[in-house]
Formats: sequence, C-alpha cells, structure tokens
Amino acid sequence: MNDAPLTTTVSSTGFRPWFGWVFFGITLIVAAGVAVVIDRLRESVDACRRVQLELTALDSAAHGLSALEWETIHRGKLDEESSERLAALQADISERLNRLGRAESDLPRLEAFTQSYRTYLRWSTGSSC
Repeated sequence: MNDAPLTTTVSSTGFRPWFGWVFFGITLIVAAGVAVVIDRLRESVDACRRVQLELTALDSAAHGLSALEWETIHRGKLDEESSERLAALQADISERLNRLGRAESDLPRLEAFTQSYRTYLRWSTGSSC
C-alpha cells in the first residue's frame, strides 16, 4: 500500500486553513463598518425629517401671521380675538424655533432666521425670548 498520509494530502493542495479565517474576519469587519455607516445615515435622515416638519409648520404659522395681518389691516384695528390668535401664533413659532435650535442643525440660514425672528419678537412685544 502506497497511500500517503492525510496531512500531506491536505497541505499539497496549497490551501492554507488560516486564509479562510482571515477572509472571514475581514468580511465581518467590512459588514460591521457598513452597518455603522447605514445607521448614521438613518439618523441623519431622521434629523432632516424632523427639521423639515418643523420648517413646514413654521411656514404654516407664517401664513397664519400674514392672514392675521391682512385681517387686521382690513378691520383697521386689532381686536381681542386677533390679539389672542397673534399670541398663540407667536408662542407656537417660538416653541418650534426652540425645537429647531435643539435639532443640532448646521444650517447657517436657519440660525440666522431664528435670530432674526427672536429679534422681531423682542421688538414687537417688548419682551425677551
């Protein structure tokens, strides 16, 4: 019998057993990196959606302020009901701007708008935000 030992047969194929483990380890590292990147992208998209929702609500409140302004001009005076609506709109806008400030947005235009609106509120109501 001229059979070669099993160990020499495996090693004669040229396949190194550790190569498979190295490849498997590299694959796991790449997969983990991709998972981290996808998770961070998801968080960024969620933050952008929250900012977009707040901006949409602010746009709606701005239209409400504009309508109230035209209504006041048409009537020629600011009555009690209009004053209450104005106060409610200002409170809503201030609350939304505060939430936007906490959104950790790096949008310089948003920050400039927030500062401008707060200045407007201080000027128009005589109070500080």
